[in-house]
Amino acid sequence: MSKFIHPDEEGGAKGNFLLLDNVVNFMEDNYSNSITLEDIAKVASVTPSHLCRMFKKRYGMSVFKFLTNLRIQKSKEMLMKYPDMAIKEVAERSGFNDASYFCMVFRRMEGITPTEFRGG
Repeated sequence: MSKFIHPDEEGGAKGNFLLLDNVVNFMEDNYSNSITLEDIAKVASVTPSHLCRMFKKRYGMSVFKFLTNLRIQKSKEMLMKYPDMAIKEVAERSGFNDASYFCMVFRRMEGITPTEFRGG
């Protein structure tokens, strides 16, 4: 197991990728909850700063940028699948505590509001 936590010449990069797969799976399973960097780092059994370095190296973005992208993607799926669901509920179910903040982030990332995305 230590081989997957501490990189070595033979298996370190592969081990780090496996750790990050676990991290991504955790985020996919828990995106609707409030998640801290410490929560995510515990999944990988590494420090938050080490997780950030590994994550940035593999995905080219921060852990929270990835999580925000995931949440927006999930919200887009909900907006299409449940056209009558209130925007506030979509926001909450996709991990945003504040509907206004959700709308701001959605617009910044997608170029349109959640209501416009939905077709309304």
